[in-house]
Order: sequence, then C-alpha cells, then structure tokens
Amino acid sequence: MKRKLLIECAVLLTIGALGIAGGMGAYLRSDARTQSSLLQPGVYVVVIAAVLVATALAYGLLGLRRAGAASLPPPTTSTSAEDGPAVRLVYTAIVLYGVLIPVLGYVPATLLFLAAEFWLLGVRSWPRNLALTLATTVAFYVLFVHYGEMIFPRGVFVD
Repeated sequence: MKRKLLIECAVLLTIGALGIAGGMGAYLRSDARTQSSLLQPGVYVVVIAAVLVATALAYGLLGLRRAGAASLPPPTTSTSAEDGPAVRLVYTAIVLYGVLIPVLGYVPATLLFLAAEFWLLGVRSWPRNLALTLATTVAFYVLFVHYGEMIFPRGVFVD
C-alpha cells in the first residue's frame, strides 16, 4: 500500500515539477511587449502544475497518515459494482458535453454539464446546484475569456 502510494505521488510530483519548469520556460521566453493578455504564456501551465504538486503532496501525506493508522478499522467504501453506474453516467455527461459545445456554444453547454455533474456528485438541492453551476461557469468565463483572452466556441445558433 505504501509503495503504491509513494509511486503515485512520485509520478504526480514529477509531472508537476516538469509542468512548472516548462511553464516558467515559456513565460521567461515570451516577450511581454507582444502580449495583450494579463496571463502570459506559461502562467496557466505553472498554476495548473502547482495545483497538481499541492494535490500530490496532500494525497501523499493523507495516505501516509492513513497507512500509519493501520490499527483503525478500514473506512467503508462501495464496491466497484456499485460505482459502475455512477462512473458511466459521468463519462456519458463528459461525452455529451463534448458534443454539445460546438452546437450550443460554451456557456449553455457548460451550464448543462456542470448542473448534471454537481447533481451526480450529490448536490441534490437545485438552488445550491444552480448557484454552484453559475458561479463556476462565470469564474471560468472571466478567467479564460476576459483575462486569458481565449475564444470559446459560440455554437451553431450563436453568431
């Protein structure tokens, strides 16, 4: 158990470190005078890689802590047979999202996708689901479209 955990953490930390190095290299090689965006090339990669490193560290520390508490009874988890339908629903939602983005555009497809995903993850209160869906969609839109100046798909029905 510990060996598998250490291997997983080492892989994630290595990918994160390579991402940080690559992102910093892209950022340092870019000419700030030619950038119209506040988030220059490489910044996205550095941030995502740093989150990956933080996640790997948290995963590793929690896993080692859990392995050290071996005298405690193991937590109850569902079997893979019980998880099967939920996993298939999530995969189906992801595929549908990929199909709907070019047709509906980013914003409507993302609203539908996130509402479905939050519901599948257990957010059964529709007001809470709607609030999370709207907040996440707006945050992504502001971050990527406004600050990152990315062009999101508009869809067939939006000009």
